[in-house]
Amino acid sequence: MVLSVASVYACVSRLNPFESIFGNRPVELAGRNAQRLGFKRAFGPTTHPIYFGMLIAVLTPWLVSFWQLSRTYAFRSLAFIAGAISLAGAVGTVSRTPTLTILGSAIGLLVVRFRAIRWPILITTIAVVTGFLLFPDKITDTVSHWTGGGDRLRVIEVDGNETEFSSSRSRLVLITAYSKALIKGGLTGYGSEAVSQFPPKIPYMQGKAEASEILAVDNAYILMMLRFGWLGAGCFVLTFITAIFSAAVLHNNKPDDLFPAAAAAMLFVVSTFSFFLVWMSYDFGFEILWTCGILSGLVSSHTRRRRAGNAMV
Repeated sequence: MVLSVASVYACVSRLNPFESIFGNRPVELAGRNAQRLGFKRAFGPTTHPIYFGMLIAVLTPWLVSFWQLSRTYAFRSLAFIAGAISLAGAVGTVSRTPTLTILGSAIGLLVVRFRAIRWPILITTIAVVTGFLLFPDKITDTVSHWTGGGDRLRVIEVDGNETEFSSSRSRLVLITAYSKALIKGGLTGYGSEAVSQFPPKIPYMQGKAEASEILAVDNAYILMMLRFGWLGAGCFVLTFITAIFSAAVLHNNKPDDLFPAAAAAMLFVVSTFSFFLVWMSYDFGFEILWTCGILSGLVSSHTRRRRAGNAMV
């Protein structure tokens, strides 16, 4: 909640309380006074507003746990207010991905809890995904325009072909731009050092026009595959599959416990949506892995208790 309050304060006052206390942060990734829709984009203690928003988003399951553990009306009200403030904090970064991550996670939690809304949500999701797959450029441009992107299209060369490009469309051309490098990366990839700066110092990208235009790989899966190859990307995906499965086991054991369902919803949205729009920066990546570790520990504890109970019988 402290992070969210700081985000809203920075967005409205244009002053970052973290910089006021700890000093200025580097500006390589985002300008100190970056704005969108006329508001300052809050970046808190992180290096980019989207990372700050994602940090807030991936911590929201713990607010659900706080709400459930609260025994009095006053504390439950406080937990509910904290959840609303968290959403406001993500909005304060004026980043689309974190805001949609929180909303998507909330919808996912409702889907787990209430069977009646599962089919309507599923049909709506399929319709949205189908529409995006059919008209990716149109939908991307429309969302960018509505949310203050205002990107001007320019023509760049991608894999030898002229392509209309903007900062919002950059995610759409990443697979095409890096396809050959991804295929040739093999099991272990090119290593972190080769992909630590942009343009990346890897085969099939050096000297290419798109390498100088696409200054970042805003896709966790592509970046993971470039750095650690198919093996690393596979382990990365497996981490989320096992964490979501662990949350499902905990939820099936105690359906009234909201934290596993909230964590599963958050991890599902992050892995199927957010990571196609942002790479897993250390600014919020630790909190994701920490949540995965907590779920693993809870499953191990549950398994030990069950085995101990069976042994007594």
